[in-house]
Amino acid sequence: HRNRLEDNVIENNGIGQEAAGIRIRGYTNDLVFKNNTICDTRSGEEQKQTVGIRIEEHVGRVTLDSNKIVAKTAVDDRRSEK
Repeated sequence: HRNRLEDNVIENNGIGQEAAGIRIRGYTNDLVFKNNTICDTRSGEEQKQTVGIRIEEHVGRVTLDSNKIVAKTAVDDRRSEK
């Protein structure tokens, strides 16, 4: 709850199957992600980090501010209420 992740490089996650750079799970809220770079620098078939940020169904308020996300899917928001 009430965490902030700022000015980080998050890259090259996932081995064997597709993965997210950041995966937010559970009953949490008031998260801030600011000025982060999220990408996969591996080549071709080696790239597994296909989602930048995945927000799962029970997550509350999330603030995404000025992040650079290079992924097949930048944000995968699975919440029913956003």
